[in-house]
Amino acid sequence: GSQAENLGYEAITHASTAYITVENPALWWTWDLGEPALYTLETMLEVDDEPVDSVTQQVGIRTLVLDQSPDTDEPGTRFFRFVINGVPIFARGANWIPAHAFVATVDRDRYASLIGAAQYANMNMLRVWGAASTRPRSSMTSVTGAA
Repeated sequence: GSQAENLGYEAITHASTAYITVENPALWWTWDLGEPALYTLETMLEVDDEPVDSVTQQVGIRTLVLDQSPDTDEPGTRFFRFVINGVPIFARGANWIPAHAFVATVDRDRYASLIGAAQYANMNMLRVWGAASTRPRSSMTSVTGAA
């Protein structure tokens, strides 16, 4: 289905935050726990009812929490684990660094190949390190289900 929200801000001069509600969404999961469900989000900026800019992107809906609560099985210790959609995960991953010194030379197929190799190595998480370009990587990890 489709859902539209008109947020109707008046005279925005600085960054703003908008919230929308999606009833009973299909949740995004890492590839090893389920399907990385994605939605198409289109954001449009209008001035005097005329579109002046828009962005369309794939987004996943999920909760992600770093759980550092006390571990009752090991008194005096705490967990250090990620919890996705209420499910603790065992993070298996690596650092993501720029795929090339000239990041603009890396095409979508190369990103897909690198992220596919991480998945083949049984990784479910990639940590962006340094000044890595995140836009192509983010869209590919969303599709493939890497956190």
